[in-house]
Amino acid sequence: ILKTVSIINVENPYRFDIGYEYANNNLGSDFSYERFTFNYSAIRTLSSQEAITFRLLGGFSKKQLPIQKLFYIGGEGSVRGFNYLDTKKFSGNQMLLTKIEYHFIPFEDEHPFLFYDLAVIGNKFDFNSPITSYGLGIGGKLGEESDGNMKLTFILYKTTDSNDGNWGVEIMYNYFFDQFDAGLEYILP
Repeated sequence: ILKTVSIINVENPYRFDIGYEYANNNLGSDFSYERFTFNYSAIRTLSSQEAITFRLLGGFSKKQLPIQKLFYIGGEGSVRGFNYLDTKKFSGNQMLLTKIEYHFIPFEDEHPFLFYDLAVIGNKFDFNSPITSYGLGIGGKLGEESDGNMKLTFILYKTTDSNDGNWGVEIMYNYFFDQFDAGLEYILP
């Protein structure tokens, strides 16, 4: 049964994934490329109502990637305040992204947080001109009967490279299906 877990009461405070993709025309692929990716995430509990989350992810390729395999910056899971999949501005064969968030959880269903996102992307790493975003947000579940499946997040952000340096607002709505219960409806008579 899927249940909502408090960010404060986590059993596994970190996650590390690595990936390697290889495709070659000689093996029947439409493209030839190699691509390496990694993702490290950690949660550090500060108190019964506070936590810091950290995420470092990236990837690189030695050769030019096909457009559908390029790395992109933008969107909720990336640098907030930038358009998702803006291929002309924020894409490339190499990407490094770090996200830091401070969460304060005074209530069961809503919690405010501060965030800072920093990324470098392109065909070569250029650490002299990173892409940054910072701000504050509040997130929580919607409605008494949603069981945590419907979530709304409101973010106030500022970036150096988008929105002409002004503060911006993002509102994100997420709905997660209860896959276990939905699956049983089709299996059981």
